[in-house]
Amino acid sequence: MNQSMKYQLVSFLGGLLGAFFATYVFSQTKLSINKQPFLFFFLLLNVLMGVSLFIWHEQGRLNKKRQRFELRQSLSLEEIFYIYYLNSSINESQFILIWNEIADILQLDPHKLRPDDSFKHELAPVKGYIAEDEATDLEEYLIEKCQEKGIKWGSKIIETIDDCIKLIAMAE
Repeated sequence: MNQSMKYQLVSFLGGLLGAFFATYVFSQTKLSINKQPFLFFFLLLNVLMGVSLFIWHEQGRLNKKRQRFELRQSLSLEEIFYIYYLNSSINESQFILIWNEIADILQLDPHKLRPDDSFKHELAPVKGYIAEDEATDLEEYLIEKCQEKGIKWGSKIIETIDDCIKLIAMAE
């Protein structure tokens, strides 16, 4: 389970716990009406509102991150390969596979990304949001790939997408 999924689960469970607490408090009040149908509806409404708010909040964060790339020219993956990796030891099919995996993890358009996109600037977490960033998921992915191939990550510093591509290509 990746960090984003863990955060979503904890948020959902927190909303559920809050709904149960509110339901308990309500059930302790001295009302003369039959409370069972209302309590169920109240609980369901609280859970749905909590989940909806979380999804809305998360989409806002992703949209703000995607805005950073809005004005950037789209390049095909073949163009990115020929501009940046033609003379490297990475073959084109390997590059396209890795590039798409990274873009999927980052939840960004692969045609707008560039190898020199930095995790300190273009790919940095969006300020004002407490959610885990996709960079955490990418780090878990890199660790898994390195462990699969027996590569010691060690002191290698990952600052850009290019660093990720080279590390994973070495692991392939």
